[in-house]
Amino acid sequence: MHALKIYPNVTLLSRKEVIKFIRESNNVIFEGAQGSLLDINHGTYPFCTSTPCLASAIPYVTGIGNLKLDKNIGVFKAYITRVGHGEFRTELLEGKVKEHLQSKGKEIGTNTGRTRRVGWLNIPNLIDACELNNFNELALVKIDVLSGLDTVAILDKENNWWTFDGWDDEISTCKTKQELPKQVIRIVEFIESQTKLPVTIISVGPDRNQTIRIQND
Repeated sequence: MHALKIYPNVTLLSRKEVIKFIRESNNVIFEGAQGSLLDINHGTYPFCTSTPCLASAIPYVTGIGNLKLDKNIGVFKAYITRVGHGEFRTELLEGKVKEHLQSKGKEIGTNTGRTRRVGWLNIPNLIDACELNNFNELALVKIDVLSGLDTVAILDKENNWWTFDGWDDEISTCKTKQELPKQVIRIVEFIESQTKLPVTIISVGPDRNQTIRIQND
């Protein structure tokens, strides 16, 4: 593993520069900007964006050819959000939980300014995203938004509902997995058992230092 080099004076890299960095064994990180189910080919058409959103599109879109991507990390929220129309099986249509997620999660569309639709985590959708992108591991974000709820629901891969006890603890200062409430750990382990992938990153807040990195044996 080579150290990640930072290029503070570079604002826009050309295709050839990116290829050069990769071939020199520098770490290059590609970050997706849209959810997998918004992909034009494999998403919830016609309620999707106009471009490919999957990891497999990175070589084509960036023009780096068939260079190998060493690791694909799937980033997903502890609940689901969507702006605009489209299928949303686990959507919360009304009530305090809906208001809690929208308010505490600051769920406002970045480009549209519209309040996002919110709902419980849908494991079948998550598994689809894992398969479409060939993820190696998962990063769970916004689990802190669920703090304060009495219960947390998840739709499993067999389309059955599971209910987990909530927690009132403030988890935004947790630095290790062991510091998290047992209710959070149960949810993380359930997701791992359903997706067959390790959750190696847990975000407990919006700041960069509010990230728990988990080393899996």
